[in-house]
Amino acid sequence: MTTTDTLNTSHKIRGLRVRGLQGEKYIQVPQAYTCDFIPVDRSYIPTKKTALQWPHLKCIAYEMPPLQSCDIGMLIGYDCPSALAPLEVITGGDDEPFAQKTSIGWSIIGLCNPHLDRQGNQSFVHQVSVKEVLVPSAIDVLKLLESDFNERHPEDKHVSQEDIRFIRLLSDNVQQKEDGHYQLPLPFKSCSAPLLPNNKKLAMA
Repeated sequence: MTTTDTLNTSHKIRGLRVRGLQGEKYIQVPQAYTCDFIPVDRSYIPTKKTALQWPHLKCIAYEMPPLQSCDIGMLIGYDCPSALAPLEVITGGDDEPFAQKTSIGWSIIGLCNPHLDRQGNQSFVHQVSVKEVLVPSAIDVLKLLESDFNERHPEDKHVSQEDIRFIRLLSDNVQQKEDGHYQLPLPFKSCSAPLLPNNKKLAMA
């Protein structure tokens, strides 16, 4: 949510349901991903005080839930339209915020404080996108390794016993490291790894 092209360790959560603080209807969240930090400024959460600052929004002031003391724990995106579908909208004049009621309650969108300098140079843009990166299977890794070799003809689809042992070795030992790289075992023919000299200095030369 703060960078692009960055891999982060995350868990996919299914079966979550949400509802408004004062509502009774539950909404099923299709899927959610965990993260360690959500970059949201709590001062921009609309409250009863926000609605009272605008004449056209005073009618919903007492329907706005109070600001909670807990941390922001979830962002709901466009993949959950049932939580964002507008049921009622209250608009004002040009450049004034508007209120939108959904199944989880009222929200105020726009510049919420009428006394702020609107000519300032502070802007806020929120765009969150997620691309799920799965740990590749042993077959996927084998296909990638074989992509550099074209000795086999398309009709030659037999698998040797060594191929089977190699696939089993990858399936049991492929790991994704904390930096996002994958670690694969070396396919030695013998059960135990051979004793090789430490050539780290040579590799770094």
